[in-house]
Amino acid sequence: MTVALVGAAALLGPVAACRRAAAPPLVAVVAIPDRKNQTPNLVADGDVAIVAWTAVQADGTADAYAAVSRDGGITFGSPVRVNDVAGEVRTSEQQAPRVAMRGRTVAVVWTAKRDGVTRVRLARSMDEGRSFAASQSISPAGAPGTRGWASLLIDEQQRVHVLWLDTRVAATESSMPSMSASVGAGAYAAMGATRQDVYAAVLARDGRLSEHLVATNVCFCCKTAIGQTAAGVWAAWRDVYPGNLRDISFTSLDDRADAQRVRVSQDGWQLDGCPEDGPAMAAAADGRIDLVWPTLVSNAPLSKGIFSASTTDGRAFSTRVRIDSGTGSASHPGLAVTTAGTVAAVWERVSDSTHRIELRQRQGTEWLSPTVLTEGATAASPAIAASGRDFIVAWERRDGPHSRIEVQRARSGIR
Repeated sequence: MTVALVGAAALLGPVAACRRAAAPPLVAVVAIPDRKNQTPNLVADGDVAIVAWTAVQADGTADAYAAVSRDGGITFGSPVRVNDVAGEVRTSEQQAPRVAMRGRTVAVVWTAKRDGVTRVRLARSMDEGRSFAASQSISPAGAPGTRGWASLLIDEQQRVHVLWLDTRVAATESSMPSMSASVGAGAYAAMGATRQDVYAAVLARDGRLSEHLVATNVCFCCKTAIGQTAAGVWAAWRDVYPGNLRDISFTSLDDRADAQRVRVSQDGWQLDGCPEDGPAMAAAADGRIDLVWPTLVSNAPLSKGIFSASTTDGRAFSTRVRIDSGTGSASHPGLAVTTAGTVAAVWERVSDSTHRIELRQRQGTEWLSPTVLTEGATAASPAIAASGRDFIVAWERRDGPHSRIEVQRARSGIR
């Protein structure tokens, strides 16, 4: 295993128009040789940054890896395999390994298939990502159906909160899977026979695990999003509204008794299927929560745009704003917010058969013009994290039969 540094990180300032970076971007590269290195995810705390990704072998088997930077994403140490059973990681853009960090505690969650059963598994590191303990199943052992598309965070008590999609109820009508006492048989009696649901679990530092049902009959195959403010922990996912409208929903994970689905925006995307392109969330220190998500903007040709909305009370969202450049089709957004409150979104833009990564920042209520981060070869699956007052962005760079993860530091528009 090797990790190569190909140059110092480029520092990108605000721009007056959508343009390419003024200087050729120099990036750090992390990769497992002779594999497809794809679908990165990022987390950062000050100068410590961790990138997690999937490394796929020629036979299709895959593993989750993580690498740590201690200089704000400029250089990275050697990759460490996270999953303890080799080759078990399931691969897709929307259910890639996700990483979270709080202090020296790091957690990575992924979707695994063991003995023919799909599980949501998690491994923790207590040494800032240098090594990982044996993994454990977050979803109930032996639960039927499929599951994944997880997101996670670590709170101040070092508890890991995990959110995911699950078809356990749809997989069987006659038997009830093992669950925590928070959802009993009465809840199942009212559920439909064909459905996908949202579940959440909390893993305590001592290993105790509790699970509860969040929402029923939702859209499948789109990633979930999770965030935390002083008011609690929040969840977002793509939902199914009457008429097969595929809009984003939002709810509190703390107020279980009376938690309501909040419809973030009525986008009018009618689809008898899943877009496989979910939301991203960022929670600021002042309690404001921002969401970004893709939705259809044109049927001919099929084209998506990236939209943003925010809430300060968890009950209502601002009117959506389109933030992508408006050319080609935009998808797979990521979102982060700095300690100073600057918000930045990244996404993948496809135009003329070229995949590029774009970034756009918001100062207060004003979105600056987008910046193009990548040129040349195909780039995909962007991820972003706040590092102090700036940002770190990662993406997959495809090159023939193999691919690598590139990481670049991006300067905040607020100094």
